[in-house]
Amino acid sequence: MLRLGPCFVSCALAAVAGAVAVTNDACSSTPFDPPQYVRNGHDYKSYNSSSLTAQDCLDLCCKDSECQALSYNNPQPGGHDYLTCTGGGVCCLLKNEVAPLTNNTYGPNVRTAAPQKP
Repeated sequence: MLRLGPCFVSCALAAVAGAVAVTNDACSSTPFDPPQYVRNGHDYKSYNSSSLTAQDCLDLCCKDSECQALSYNNPQPGGHDYLTCTGGGVCCLLKNEVAPLTNNTYGPNVRTAAPQKP
């Protein structure tokens, strides 16, 4: 029978947890795309809250295994409702594909990013 030291399991779990934290930190520190560009389409989930920040939106994407990119809209452009977002409100859109950058015709309140995930 193989006997493992008392630290083996707990130390291994701590090492894995530390690696995950580093990965999440790297994802959460992804810079947003330059403001003159956006990534259109591929929206599959939305969040809206008046207190939602761009960093909150990035963190939501980093925690969602399907999310490949995001759009942070403050306010939602055009005054139109979209998914669960209301026109004129703050909206975070998660995207399941990374679209190429295109010229931002929405204005400076729409920012996108494509977080680097493992």
